[in-house]
Amino acid sequence: MSHNETRATPAASSLMELLLRSGEALQNRQALSTLIVTAVGAVLLIMASASTGQGVVIALGGLLALVLVHSGLSAAGIQLMDQALGGQPRPMAAALLDGLFAAGKLLCLALLAGLGLAVGLLVLAVALLLCKIPVLGSLLITVLLPAGVLTVAFVYAALYFSMAMVGPAVWSGSSIRHAVSTLYVLATQRLVQTALGVVLHTVLMTLISSMLVGFISFGVLTVGGMSAGILASNNLQGFGMHMLMRAMSGMGGDNGLLLGAGFGLGILGALVAASLLSMFILGLNRLFLHLTAELDVSSADAGLSEQIQRAKERARQLQEDARRRAAEARERAEQGRLNPGPTSPGAPTAAPQVVATSPAPAALSCRHCQAPVEAGDRFCENCGQSLV
Repeated sequence: MSHNETRATPAASSLMELLLRSGEALQNRQALSTLIVTAVGAVLLIMASASTGQGVVIALGGLLALVLVHSGLSAAGIQLMDQALGGQPRPMAAALLDGLFAAGKLLCLALLAGLGLAVGLLVLAVALLLCKIPVLGSLLITVLLPAGVLTVAFVYAALYFSMAMVGPAVWSGSSIRHAVSTLYVLATQRLVQTALGVVLHTVLMTLISSMLVGFISFGVLTVGGMSAGILASNNLQGFGMHMLMRAMSGMGGDNGLLLGAGFGLGILGALVAASLLSMFILGLNRLFLHLTAELDVSSADAGLSEQIQRAKERARQLQEDARRRAAEARERAEQGRLNPGPTSPGAPTAAPQVVATSPAPAALSCRHCQAPVEAGDRFCENCGQSLV
């Protein structure tokens, strides 16, 4: 089911009316079953892997349990989104398959948010290092400390509101890019409405959860005390977490009663948790549909697509420039190896090699008439003078 189908949701209903109808999530048996089955499956995976005593198996079992829980949560969110849109919730198998992909999208968005938070905290840490400068540091910490506290508080609040809305966006079938665009439009056009809606829903669910857990706790204490008195078993004294720990460790004589009581309380806790969680998710889904009923996200989505395309082109251009410079550097190195150029001015020059050659013999002539004579002649053949 695509996000565009949310346009069919009527916007005439008031926000409070939508939030007060969160109890209708208890009618969604598919979502409740998905939450309970995945939670039980995760517990069984952890127990089975822990029984092996192998660290690798335990780690693998914990990872699979975590994936199952997140997939089940997203699957229930998708089924509750179907209910919020007025449709029939999809079966558990199809919801789990869609929930696996939705959980992957939410993980990517959470990693992006975590990366942004880490970068911001790194910048704050660098700014705090500057406070070590004498005199100037005292003045800087006066401004930086309250500004940093307010900034970090605002970032955490923004992350809470963003994650409250990004879940329904993904569960409605939006891609990662479309979900980010939706958050951007909500933050720029309906920031106050979104913040008040999330706060109101959180307060309402907190009150409901506190009252329900309080009533159930009184019920557990009452029924537990009656059970201990009627069954006359000391092992049933102190119904609650202490009893569950004793049951898991195998302490006491009536281990069957302890295990049965612990198992029954575990089922009760799973039902209560699944009910509260489904109500919370349905309220968020309806809040998201109410806020985006008449919201145009297409322009923001197109702008984000253009920015992403520009970033890709810039990255591709930088990569091509790096390759070109590397190729030019290799070519220059190859040419330098084949044709060594002149040495640098500071480098020592090699002494020129001198080839020793024998001097050429001087020409002989007569000292009187300067006529050429041969070596060994005793008289000049021209003038007849003696050469000796």
